[in-house]
Amino acid sequence: SAPAALALAAARARGVLAPKSSARAVAASSASSALTSTGAGDGDGGDDGSNNNNNNNYNNNRWWRDGDFDDGSDDDGVDDARAFHQWVKFLVGALAARWLVLRAMAMNDAPVYAKGDDWNAKRVSIVIPARNEAKAIGAVLRRVTEALEPSACDVVVAVGDSTDDTAAIAKKYGATVVSGAKGRGNQMNAGARVAKGDYLLFLHADTTPPADVVDVIRRQLRDEKTVIGGFVSLIETPTKTYWAMSYHNVIKTTYCAVVSRPFAYLRGFRILFGDQAMFCRAEDFAAVGGFDGSIPIMEDADLCVRMHYKGTRKFSRGRIKLLDRVVTTSGRRIEQLGNFRATCVHVLIACSWNFGVGERNLRRLYDWCYRDVR
Repeated sequence: SAPAALALAAARARGVLAPKSSARAVAASSASSALTSTGAGDGDGGDDGSNNNNNNNYNNNRWWRDGDFDDGSDDDGVDDARAFHQWVKFLVGALAARWLVLRAMAMNDAPVYAKGDDWNAKRVSIVIPARNEAKAIGAVLRRVTEALEPSACDVVVAVGDSTDDTAAIAKKYGATVVSGAKGRGNQMNAGARVAKGDYLLFLHADTTPPADVVDVIRRQLRDEKTVIGGFVSLIETPTKTYWAMSYHNVIKTTYCAVVSRPFAYLRGFRILFGDQAMFCRAEDFAAVGGFDGSIPIMEDADLCVRMHYKGTRKFSRGRIKLLDRVVTTSGRRIEQLGNFRATCVHVLIACSWNFGVGERNLRRLYDWCYRDVR
């Protein structure tokens, strides 16, 4: 009606009407006022008090009819939208940071090849620590002396203080035999001292390399940033392949480095282990003094740490590479321990070394975990 329209216009002009109020609400209010005035003026028994009460009840109940009631849903929606936007920003920032880190790591690991380097003529020596390994040494010696193409320049077997026929078997295959103090680190140091090659491959007596291992080593060490390389170790016995343990060997190269030295990891640090057939330049090996012979176990991880920080002649930090090539390793110890127990043993030994357990305790732990399974 015209009075209702005038009332609506007047309310809007005075700013009294709330933004959410509708024309219907104002019209209802005007109609209520008209009814009140009518009831007050007629003589048919209208009661002012009754009309006022009705008006109050009407006004009190307007919220559900006018739609002006604010239950906070709009504020909740704003808060939810703000929280969603914050999460989106965080996610985008995290993805951008990840991309930048991976990009920086890729640039840092990009190979650098020396110009004019006759890498194909580099000599590779194979050093095999073998203490009382008469049962296993024959197979690996047959492989490295007869099946490699190209062949290694020499094979050195470090027998330590062996008391069985390991030395005699090694000589039968034309290998150079050295003896001395026991301990895998001491044995490999003794073998490296008499090796003639430019590059050294440290091969366990129960590990078999691929036929082209010499060429693989030459190609990888063309990169002047690389100080140590290693292979994926596939653990097997004559009747079974330990796929889970083999996969664990791959990922522990990464996660052990991250846990041990996270910032060094960003600059190419990894941790390799002896059954991964580690190789390096003879001059880089000599520059750090070789293996630490006082460590009964984890001497390979210790060498990775020292060679990474020592770097090369041109780079202050050396890169440690795990190649996508496979060597096969005997699962004789895992067969005795079982998959789960062997994994727990490896993790326990690695954590003990990382957190600085003394040499004597490491020795005790090693002897307790590993029985002689030869």
